[in-house]
Amino acid sequence: MSREMAAEGRRCGGFTLIEVLIAMAITMLILTGAFLTFSNLLSGLEVLRRSAEEVHSLNRLWMFISRDIGQFVNRPVRNEFDELEPALWGGELAGYSLNLTRTGWHNPRQHPRSNLQRVRYLLQDQVLYRESYSVLDRTGVNEAQQVALLEQVLGFEITFLEAAANTQPIQWDQERWPHSWGTDFREAGNLPPPMALAITLEIEGLGEVSRLYQLPGIH
Repeated sequence: MSREMAAEGRRCGGFTLIEVLIAMAITMLILTGAFLTFSNLLSGLEVLRRSAEEVHSLNRLWMFISRDIGQFVNRPVRNEFDELEPALWGGELAGYSLNLTRTGWHNPRQHPRSNLQRVRYLLQDQVLYRESYSVLDRTGVNEAQQVALLEQVLGFEITFLEAAANTQPIQWDQERWPHSWGTDFREAGNLPPPMALAITLEIEGLGEVSRLYQLPGIH
C-alpha cells in the first residue's frame, strides 16, 4: 500500500479537533435547551400546584362559612365578661370579625352538651381563622378552638342588610349596607338579626372575591 493511500485512510478514520469541538458545542446546546425546558415544566407544575391549593383552601373556607350561616339560630350568648352578645354581630367596629350562633353541632359521642355552637371568624396577620367554643355562655376559662382556614388574606369585609329593608329595592345596593352589626351590646336582647350579609375577601394574587348570604328564617 502506498504512503498516499495510508494517509488517506487515516484521514477518513478519525475526527479533527475542530470537528470534535463543534460536536461538543452542539451537544451542550441541546442539553441546555432540554434543561431549560424541563426547568420551565417543573416551575409550571409548581405554579399549578400552588394554585390548586389556594383554590382548595378558598373553597374550604366558603364551605365553613356557608354551613355556619346556613344553620344560624337567633340565640344570644354571654361572653367571659358577662355581657350579652347578639346572636350575630361583627363587621368593621368589631375588628373585622363575624360572630354567630349556629345549630347542627354534631355530637356522635353523645357528650352532655348543646347542639348549638358559638363560632367566630377573624382576620389576624393576613390569616383568616375560625374559632369555636365548647359552650354557649362562656367564662374566662373557656378557650376557643382556633383553625386557620386561609392565608394571604389582605382584607375581610362584611356588610349587612337590615331585615326591615327587604321591601325597599334600593337597599339591595350593597354600598348602602351597614359595615357593622350588633356592636352595641346594650341592644343585644332586642336586636333582630340582619336579613342578609355579604362577605368580601381580598386575597393576595387573586384580588377580591365576594359571597352573599341570606340568613335562614329571615324574611
